[in-house]
Amino acid sequence: MNLLVKFGCYFNLLGLLLIIILLVSNNKQKKYLDFFLFTISSFIWTVALYLVLYGLKNYTIASFSQKILEYSSIFIVYFVIKFVFYFYNINKHWVLKVNNIYAGVLIVVSFFIPISSSISKKMYFNFFANKGLLFYPYFSYITIFIFLGHVLMFNTSLKRNKRSTMDSRLLILFIVAFAISSLGAFTNWFLWFDINIPPIGTGTLFIYSMIVTYAILKHELMDIRLAVTRTFSYGLVVIGILASFISVFYALISFPILQLLSMLILAIFWAFTAIPLSNFLVTTAKRKFIRGYYEPDKVISRLSENLSIETDRQKIMQSVENALYDAFELEFACIIIAIRDQQNNLINYLLIDKESTTNLEIEKTDALIKHFSNHLRFEKFDDLENDVRAILQEIGYKPNEQCLIIPLSSPEILEGLIVLGKRSSGKSYTEKDFDFIKQIITYVSAIFYKLTPYEKIQKEFNSNQKRIFEMEKQLERAGRIEASAHAWKQWPHEIKTPLSIIQLAVNRMDNLEDLPKHRNVVLDQIARCQRVIENMLTLNRTSTTVAELGKELNINDIISEALKSVPDIANIEIKLELGDVHHIKCLMDDIVSVIINLIVNAQQVMPNGGAVTIKTFQDDTRTVIYISDTGPGIKEELRTKIWEPFYTSNIGTHRGLGLSLVAKIITDHHATIDYETEIGSGTVFKIEFPSVE
Repeated sequence: MNLLVKFGCYFNLLGLLLIIILLVSNNKQKKYLDFFLFTISSFIWTVALYLVLYGLKNYTIASFSQKILEYSSIFIVYFVIKFVFYFYNINKHWVLKVNNIYAGVLIVVSFFIPISSSISKKMYFNFFANKGLLFYPYFSYITIFIFLGHVLMFNTSLKRNKRSTMDSRLLILFIVAFAISSLGAFTNWFLWFDINIPPIGTGTLFIYSMIVTYAILKHELMDIRLAVTRTFSYGLVVIGILASFISVFYALISFPILQLLSMLILAIFWAFTAIPLSNFLVTTAKRKFIRGYYEPDKVISRLSENLSIETDRQKIMQSVENALYDAFELEFACIIIAIRDQQNNLINYLLIDKESTTNLEIEKTDALIKHFSNHLRFEKFDDLENDVRAILQEIGYKPNEQCLIIPLSSPEILEGLIVLGKRSSGKSYTEKDFDFIKQIITYVSAIFYKLTPYEKIQKEFNSNQKRIFEMEKQLERAGRIEASAHAWKQWPHEIKTPLSIIQLAVNRMDNLEDLPKHRNVVLDQIARCQRVIENMLTLNRTSTTVAELGKELNINDIISEALKSVPDIANIEIKLELGDVHHIKCLMDDIVSVIINLIVNAQQVMPNGGAVTIKTFQDDTRTVIYISDTGPGIKEELRTKIWEPFYTSNIGTHRGLGLSLVAKIITDHHATIDYETEIGSGTVFKIEFPSVE
């Protein structure tokens, strides 16, 4: 019995230390403060009981300890009732009010009217209390409120369903702990009534304290890293080693040979178990005590072992669901799996709920299926449209519960969805969880990809390539139509100007003598009209013309030909840096037009003189031309407009299709054109042609 009381002191002290850690990390939660005060009261009660029963046989000390024991027992009941109310989130209740009044009055009155009249020797104990005038109110308070605490806990547990915010296992732990401690505590009353049955309440009280502490840690110790760091685990192991050696040393101090042998065995034991125990505290203890803790790599490793040879898609989905269910400690989850016929064609989808024996068929045209077929990424339930989440709401999923929907697909179809309900800890999903889910999606998609027949993958690939090709053609066609539309809006103005000049010249021809004077003007304007029409035809020409009529030519020869038509301006130097290049397939007149256009544009932006440099070189399978100038560069506001038909910054001197025609020709030749410009330093146009070996 003496040993039981000592153990009660030790374990109540341990519980007190643990709850202090919890209180520090959750300092704003009143329920932990109440449990902290309950634990202190339990520890004081246990020490006081030890001093009364097994103390120094000093009547004065034992009498004082008895008073402390009585007050601490009142506080034990008072704080445990408050803790039950706060932890179970019970709304305001008459029991709580009566508890406050009854405990307060009892403590005040006990200063004037004794609970115990005296203490005397009973059984083999040094002292035990005798009933005083206030004993029965004291006895009634403890008995009635412990009974009411049981009733409240039991009723609250019955009202909470399986999708409650509190884990049902936690509720059971509290009820079991309360029942054990209550039964033990009632054995303390026998000696009050002179019935010779020894009290065992000390033992059951520390059991209650330890069970409740464990339950709270299991429920809330998610952010207390102190308990699971490697340094702290080493400290715990060292304390354990020291405590075991000290205990053996003092326990067997009267038996030196047995003491030496026991310490030797203990040394061998710790030599083999110290490091494994430390690792256990760092890893396994996290899984046991930290709610929501999991190791992504180990989860995926276990999945790999389970699914390495699995070919049944439903079993794959269920294995992934179970892995996520355990890792996230979910209260509920379900899967939606694709159902196929014997020819492997999709029929519909089937919803399988872990919490229900009935399954629900879902049409492949359902809003939920259509949404995730087009959006292959996980989403929060709350972010979905009402029509998309309607079918999930029918089976009990609700907003504001942190639910997630995870799509899993193959190259063929959406294979299914995993719907994760809320976590039993009530915590939100973190970035770590989202990264883990992405790993799961990638891993399972690879499995489904492996299960897809090669012919279907090839068919899907070819289909995608065809769609990409068609989209590229549509984009090219759209760009050509847009450029043509803009050009057709502008070209009547380009024609109207020379026609007006011709008309004016003809009107001035009053006789044959005027004909030679106006003849050159008319011919120049007719040539101008022809150039506009030819450029318009080039701009609207299809790219197949190059493939049909193009010839394999050397770009250096084309540049030499183009320079023959470039005007010679005295203060502008044209430099050539022509390298050894491969041939290109092209229409010579078109490329000559491109080079002339770029050189003339460069000359026009350098009225005060400068240099134009033409450089060619071979870059692997591409033949490259650089045409650079030392002009002022292109202004920021003009850079998005230079490719537009009939756009120019030199309105007075030059107007035409300009760079839009250059871009069209380059595109028809399956080449690319780009530029780099710097204000004050000049512009470099870079053209790359596919080479012909």
